Amino acid sequence: INSMKSLGYFEYVEPWYIPKIHLIPNDPNYSNAGQYFCKGNVTGSIDCQTAWNTQTGAASVVIGIVDTGTQPTHPDLAPTYIGGYDVAMNDADPTWQGSNHGCAVSGDACAATNNAIGVASPAGIGCKFKAAKIADASGTLTAAYAGIVWAADNGCKVINCSWGGTGGGSYGQT
Repeated sequence: INSMKSLGYFEYVEPWYIPKIHLIPNDPNYSNAGQYFCKGNVTGSIDCQTAWNTQTGAASVVIGIVDTGTQPTHPDLAPTYIGGYDVAMNDADPTWQGSNHGCAVSGDACAATNNAIGVASPAGIGCKFKAAKIADASGTLTAAYAGIVWAADNGCKVINCSWGGTGGGSYGQT
């Protein structure tokens, strides 16, 4: 570049950059306003397209959704769901009861992306998720901290807890 520029014939000399097409999922709801949080163009949103062009995730990255449960058979969740446990009711079925908050959180994190169904999610191309249901049948979070421990003990590399409240204390901090 410096050699060419020194000849004095060129206004500028630079590499020939080859642009790439951004990954744009074919999920029907991705293009509507409901998926604003993935676009990176409004306050509070993330830029999924830039992230997907860098890395789409890996099946070895397991996200633990510690919440009110999930819907394992949902067509946008089933492809990325790899099991779970109902910590609050001590059984192997983390299907939500009382509050479907955990279903929404599961979809926000890991809905299967680029599958021409429903919505897109940041980790739904390559990552998987496990659900730790921490709510009883009414939706009360009775096993929150035990759910975090279950997720950590069962291979979750990232753990999501979209809940909180006043108080906490040393046990919660630990």
